[in-house]
Amino acid sequence: FNKHAAGATSPGMRSSRKLYCKRCQKMPRVHPGDWSDWGGDTAKTMAANANANTRFRKIAMGKCAESGMHPIRSKAGCEEAAKYLALADSTASITLRPERPEGCYLFRNYQDATETLWLGISPLSRGNGAETSNLAQGGLRQPICSGERLEGTAAEGPWQPVIVPAPMRVNYRKIGVGRCADTGWSSIVDLATCEDAARSLGLIDVVAQSTRLATSPEGCYYFWNGGDLTSTLWLNTSPVAAGNGAQVVTGVNHGLRQPLCRGPSSAHVPINK
Repeated sequence: FNKHAAGATSPGMRSSRKLYCKRCQKMPRVHPGDWSDWGGDTAKTMAANANANTRFRKIAMGKCAESGMHPIRSKAGCEEAAKYLALADSTASITLRPERPEGCYLFRNYQDATETLWLGISPLSRGNGAETSNLAQGGLRQPICSGERLEGTAAEGPWQPVIVPAPMRVNYRKIGVGRCADTGWSSIVDLATCEDAARSLGLIDVVAQSTRLATSPEGCYYFWNGGDLTSTLWLNTSPVAAGNGAQVVTGVNHGLRQPLCRGPSSAHVPINK
């Protein structure tokens, strides 16, 4: 992804290059010259991010741990980090959606050019890093990380009560390790249930593509592509794939294939504030 301004105006280059979309779909009209503005960071934010000894950093790819830093899980810490990085929004909203970055993150919406600060508190978000919305929606969620572990320390700031809905009853779960059967849940093997699970979990992609790959996870799974930060929903109908679980993918299209599982209707997700 090239966001340098010169890339849009280089003589003889612009007409010979085409925009790449992971999926063939009807896209809104986009002028490549406008993409140089999609970075959006102010000079103060870029200076803080470039500082090797910075207290806080906003990352565009991966997880905080992969940058040698820590996720921020408190509202006070999140808002302090936003002010330190001179972000446009310094008041964190709360989300319980599992398919969001862990802890504090900035959501950049390219449809309306807004930036909003969020704190993901779902226990199922633990370990999630930067991610994009689907290409038609146009959005990027970037974790905000701390150089020091704030959780359980005075630096976390005063405790602020967070009003959240009561623990909701869930029938589905996305797992990053092992098989659905290892958790006492079941693999999803039909298209309608696969897409219902994706909607219930608040996933970005809720339209499953079918595949028959003997080496991929059994049934319904979610593929996070670490190369382009996209996430796609798949239904593997190969009978040979029965029993296959979550997979770490290496190579050019590195990422993670995460099975979606169906469980007993009495299961619920505890809310950790």
